[in-house]
Amino acid sequence: MVGEPRGFCAVGAVSIGVVSFGGIGFSIIAAGAICYGWWAMGAISMGVHAVGSLFASAWETAQGGFMVMSQYVAAGQLAVAPHANDAIAHLTLYNPDAGRDWLVYCVIVVILTLLPISLYAKAVKKRFKNDSPSNPPQN
Repeated sequence: MVGEPRGFCAVGAVSIGVVSFGGIGFSIIAAGAICYGWWAMGAISMGVHAVGSLFASAWETAQGGFMVMSQYVAAGQLAVAPHANDAIAHLTLYNPDAGRDWLVYCVIVVILTLLPISLYAKAVKKRFKNDSPSNPPQN
């Protein structure tokens, strides 16, 4: 496709990256209207772990407001899985350590995002310093 955002952290209508936010996202951590990834969160989500407001289809854990399907655990209004809306689903999806785990994931994503951004900013600053009017180009 022409012009779709790609990279480590991609944001756009159709985004492809390690972390993507957009209308349609493909990545390890995807968030958007329609998303596919290891962790997918959106209206329609597919992946290993999926959370969807309308539909979620996952290999391991699916959680959503309406229809959810999974190979292992599902929790939602219309859930299809070996452990659908039962005690095992509750214990798996409603982990008391989930807040700590998500904090660790978010810190990792922030570090992996800020490192390339800071290196790029340093390179841009160096380039602007070399191109300043006090150093005119020599012929």
